[in-house]
Amino acid sequence: MNLNKLASQFHTADFIKDDPVQFPHLYKEKTDIEISALISSWIAYGSRVQIIKTLNKIHQEFLESPTNYIKEKKYQHYQNQEQCLYRFYQEKDFFQLCETLHTILFEENFSCLEDKIQSLVCQNQLQ
Repeated sequence: MNLNKLASQFHTADFIKDDPVQFPHLYKEKTDIEISALISSWIAYGSRVQIIKTLNKIHQEFLESPTNYIKEKKYQHYQNQEQCLYRFYQEKDFFQLCETLHTILFEENFSCLEDKIQSLVCQNQLQ
């Protein structure tokens, strides 16, 4: 099966509405899309119903911008929390993921996650 056929099968409104990929589609800004996509893929294993339930909770906290959520550290209340977030993940795991995103975007000052990945690829090519 070629990629175009797969894309036409899965990149449709009917498929997206019941899939975790719906969340990155909520945003227009590149970093918002990247953060949403990363967190959505981090959670995306198991029952789609449960995945979407958890991602709805997280994305409601993002309000209009996952980037601002990370920048303003609105995830602080998850620090050291051992309650289950989703399956094997605890709330403190989500805190750590958000802290890592904050470091990349606002301490290391990468304009987007793609730039961070590209810098790592370039470093590996030089070594």
